[in-house]
Amino acid sequence: MNDLTKILEGIRDNFRMMQEQCPPDAITSFCRESLSKLDSELQKAAVSAAAHERRGKLIDDMYYTVGSKLNSTFDLDQLLGVIIDSLEKLISFDAAGIFLVDRQSGEIEAEYIRGYRKEFFGRIHQKVGEGVLGWVIEKAQSANVPDVSLDARYIYARPETRSETATPLMSKGEVIGCINLESDHLAAFSEEDTALLETYATQAALAVERAKLLNELWARKWLEEEIALARKIQLSLLPSGPPEIPGFKLAGMNQPSRGIGGDYFDYIPLPSGGMGLTIADVAGKGIGAALIMSGFRAALRSESWHNPNPEKLMRKVNRFVYESTVDSVFVTAFFGILNGSSFQYVNAGHFPPVLIHQDCSHELLSAGGMLLGVFEEQEYESAALDIRPGDTIVFFTDGVTEALNRREDEYGVDRLIDTIKEFKSSDAEDKIRRLRGSVLAFTGGLPPADDLTVMILDCTSS
Repeated sequence: MNDLTKILEGIRDNFRMMQEQCPPDAITSFCRESLSKLDSELQKAAVSAAAHERRGKLIDDMYYTVGSKLNSTFDLDQLLGVIIDSLEKLISFDAAGIFLVDRQSGEIEAEYIRGYRKEFFGRIHQKVGEGVLGWVIEKAQSANVPDVSLDARYIYARPETRSETATPLMSKGEVIGCINLESDHLAAFSEEDTALLETYATQAALAVERAKLLNELWARKWLEEEIALARKIQLSLLPSGPPEIPGFKLAGMNQPSRGIGGDYFDYIPLPSGGMGLTIADVAGKGIGAALIMSGFRAALRSESWHNPNPEKLMRKVNRFVYESTVDSVFVTAFFGILNGSSFQYVNAGHFPPVLIHQDCSHELLSAGGMLLGVFEEQEYESAALDIRPGDTIVFFTDGVTEALNRREDEYGVDRLIDTIKEFKSSDAEDKIRRLRGSVLAFTGGLPPADDLTVMILDCTSS
């Protein structure tokens, strides 16, 4: 029993006492009439109290329902639908929507709507600060508009709408959107309705944040799985080990900076009996670069079997790269054919491999032409040399020479040459280990900014 009921009952009891103590005159008549009015008011108060109690119980039930859903599912549409369903049992409305802010564009996007024409939201691009929704989001406070025709903020999303109430969705002190109700009747929403809407806005914000968090976790897990699969495929495209070549030792290494990358090296046995040696680098990193590199590998291997001439081979591969990639995507590549002690090669814009002789003099293998994929038709020239016992060729990508230390100095070609010369007596595999260790020591533990790929050919005898 509320305080008003107690007061009314007290007045009624006093009137009854007056009626019993006074003679039947005007006072008694006044008391009888007043008692009748008081009884009527008490009945109304009892009905109102019962209705208020039922509404309170219904609100509690709705909170429990929404809370249970929040703990049982992360489907955002389902959760927001439950919230709107719950509100509909407590507040009469003709249209409802839950809207979120795209922080990059500043636009308000309809995340869940009911009673609106969907095509309307496809035509307009409402921003923060525009309309009642934009005002609520910008000011971070609720709005109750009894007559939208008199409010300049209102943007007509429904011709039937006469009144509106909206409240912001808050997450970690930041407005992420709002929840909005509209009615076909004037002044349809009370202050109690707006207060109730604010409570449900807390539930809606929680649903949005939980669903977003889970989606981010799912996306991250999916991406990690995709990268792991792509890396597994990429590893299968790289040589599992060096071939046996009389008088030579080969070794190679690929260490991508992002789990998967666009570097590639390969040993390709040729029908002529020679061995194709190649190293390449796609502009870019990640899965996209790896996809381009897999296509390049297939084209290079196919052409190497049909075009033993390195110049013709590189022209064909250049055309393939040009036709199969978009603008600004290109490939640098080096391809050579080792046949006995003879080595014929062509360099398509790649960092020139270094030939270090037995006496520690060196030369760069730069003959060739432009990188692949810039022009549809491109001419290349090849060069040939004899490899003598004690000679070493170091093939590498820019992840080695452009590795940076904390002062942003580059590792550089000179340091690479000095490192190989220092360990000239080591075998090819040990040279690669030493070179990798030298690069890591130089960078001081900084994460690699680019893929690290090296291939070394040692001539051990004539």
